[in-house]
Amino acid sequence: TMKPPSPDSELRDALFSLRKYFKRTLLFSFFTNALTLGSAFYMLGVYGRVVNSRSMNTLLMMTLLVICVHALMDILDWTRTKLLYAAGLRLDRTLGERVFNATFEARLRNQPFGIMALNDLRNFRGFLSSPALTSLVDAPISLLLIVIIFVMSAPLGLFTLAAALAMAAVGAVTQRRTA
Repeated sequence: TMKPPSPDSELRDALFSLRKYFKRTLLFSFFTNALTLGSAFYMLGVYGRVVNSRSMNTLLMMTLLVICVHALMDILDWTRTKLLYAAGLRLDRTLGERVFNATFEARLRNQPFGIMALNDLRNFRGFLSSPALTSLVDAPISLLLIVIIFVMSAPLGLFTLAAALAMAAVGAVTQRRTA
């Protein structure tokens, strides 16, 4: 006789089937975060070349380039968000019917935990396309980029590190006050 799959393996299999979405998300995250270095290069270029040469053409071209870099960064970020949204929909298609049937059966048996499974699936699907997940993906890449900024310019690296620590502190204080 064939043993029905356990819920753990069903969820694991469903998440494993989303790996292509997660790999693409990591790729888009890397390039999105790498493009944030465009502003640092812009500042270094302005203060290193434009201020000394007073060349308005160089300033104009560098400004146009950094605007294009930011536009590309926004397009990549939008695409990453759409990928994660699609992953959430795929997870819902994979598990939705099974969870609904299990919830329905639990409700018929008057078990109190029935509706919680549908809420859990909805919350997890929402988490997949949330800024919280993209922040978790961005965190290690951001640390690498801070190191790269330090290599480019120590004062700029210190400023970036201080800004990152300040943002983390504001986030921690906000979390404590709202939790």
